[in-house]
Amino acid sequence: MGATTTTAIPGPQGPAGATGATGATGATGPAGGPGRRVFSEAGITNASGNVTFTFTPAFAAVPVVTHAVQTAIADITECRVSAISASSVTFNVRRAPAVVILGISVLQVPVPASGVTVHCHAVEAGQT
Repeated sequence: MGATTTTAIPGPQGPAGATGATGATGATGPAGGPGRRVFSEAGITNASGNVTFTFTPAFAAVPVVTHAVQTAIADITECRVSAISASSVTFNVRRAPAVVILGISVLQVPVPASGVTVHCHAVEAGQT
C-alpha cells in the first residue's frame, strides 16, 4: 500500500491572547552631544546690491554659509559672498540685463541688484 497525505484546512483566526508582563527596563544610552548651531535669516539688498547678516552671538569659528536668492527680476542674477567672519557674512547680488541687437540677445555688464531678497543659512563648521 502507498502512503497517504492529509492536508488540514485552516480554520478562522482565534481571539487575541492576554497581554504579557512588561519586561525589564534596558540600560540607559550615552548622553547626546551638544546641539547643532544653525542660523537662518532673510534680508534685502541695498542700492549697492549688498546685504549683511550678523550672527548673534558670533560663531566660534567661521561657519559654513549658503544662500538662496528670491527676486522678480527677469535678468540673470548672481549672488556671491563678499565678506565672511565668525560674526557676520555679506552677500553681493548683481544682475546682468539683456539687450537684443539684430535679433540676438546679448548680456550687458552686470550691475548691482537692489531690493533682492537673500536667504542666508549658516552652520558651525565640521558638523554634519
